[in-house]
Amino acid sequence: MSLWDDSSYRLGYIGRGHGGQSRAFTVVLSGEGVHDYGGPYRAVFESLVEELQRENVLPYLVARDDALRGRVVELNNFCESNELSRVRFLGILFGIAMRGGLELGLELSTSMVAALCGESVGLSELKLVSPVVANRLEVLAHEGSSALLPSDPELLCGPGATSLKWRVTCVDGRIMPVLRSDDVHLVPLSPPPSMDVDDVDVEAWANAAIHVAASSTGPAFDAFVNGLRRVVPLQMLELFSTVEMRGLL
Repeated sequence: MSLWDDSSYRLGYIGRGHGGQSRAFTVVLSGEGVHDYGGPYRAVFESLVEELQRENVLPYLVARDDALRGRVVELNNFCESNELSRVRFLGILFGIAMRGGLELGLELSTSMVAALCGESVGLSELKLVSPVVANRLEVLAHEGSSALLPSDPELLCGPGATSLKWRVTCVDGRIMPVLRSDDVHLVPLSPPPSMDVDDVDVEAWANAAIHVAASSTGPAFDAFVNGLRRVVPLQMLELFSTVEMRGLL
């Protein structure tokens, strides 16, 4: 299937006895004499969801606690580079399920759903999964360097940091650079992640760091979207709110 052309993934064939369930392929259980009237087709996606939630089987999703939705999952951006082709194929399967009206029943993180809809994430999303980091960034964004605590550099910029740097620890544990805005030309600059944040820049750093820390985008997300767009136009996804998107997944 991974070698099919894109148009094959977008098939929506409904045959006699399919009960209105469109599908892009037919499932044959060899040796079991089963006719695919919808059950085996749905079983393929049910098995996919079950295995995705077992990290020792398919390590492409990671689970974390969400204050609003309980246990949620999102893509594992620590996947090895040689695994990204499989993450891309996972995006294709999600797209096929969406086109066929199959709800996978996965509780995706708010930041991942927002990214799929083309929406930005910020403080409210960060508070759901990392309230300690969110609260400290919120304080620094309002009060600046005067509110800086001795524990903040290591909490916000990673182990070993003794001062604020132009980087921040994301909710999935990655340490990502924070862009700095040029107040004159309004151009985002990229200071070295090891560079200290000046006292006068703490508020601006904290405001920018909030959006970086809350984001779930990364190599795995990019690969997933690359597969998803082969089946579902991304422009269509941006028409939906995060609530509507959850209904599609």
